[in-house]
Amino acid sequence: MKKKIKTPWNASLDYLAKKNRSEKNVSDYLLRCGFEQEETDQCIERLKAKGFLDDKNYALKTLLQKYRQKNDSLAMMRQRLKIEGIDNSIIEEVMASIEHEYEEKAFENFIDKETRYKDGNDIAWQKIYRKALRLGFDQSLIYLHAEKHDTNPFHIDIENEGENK
Repeated sequence: MKKKIKTPWNASLDYLAKKNRSEKNVSDYLLRCGFEQEETDQCIERLKAKGFLDDKNYALKTLLQKYRQKNDSLAMMRQRLKIEGIDNSIIEEVMASIEHEYEEKAFENFIDKETRYKDGNDIAWQKIYRKALRLGFDQSLIYLHAEKHDTNPFHIDIENEGENK
């Protein structure tokens, strides 16, 4: 049996007790619980005033830790923060705090993961590079890596292309 929550304050405290959340997460939750927009806004302001809700802290500690473990590119991190409802000014501040070498390390970890169980001859570099682009890694990183491994990152064999049809 589900317990009945009487106030937005109690509902939000219950919701925040489980894990750290963004303002958007808490607001959406309170609206789903059936509270009015005005009640929800007042509760959000009260939570912020008491220090229970802070998007900057949420973005810095919770999300970035999670995304760093996944070796996400900076572009992917920025996009995920936007999806979480974090304000653009906070996103830019958080992204500025990340060291510049992070994306290079994340790209190397991505390459290691993609090639871990493959022989040197079995690696489809073009496929891996295209995936890296989709994940938001910088093209310059991809080209530098391709030069090191003497591969053409986006090579299309024009001579044999007509034979595949």
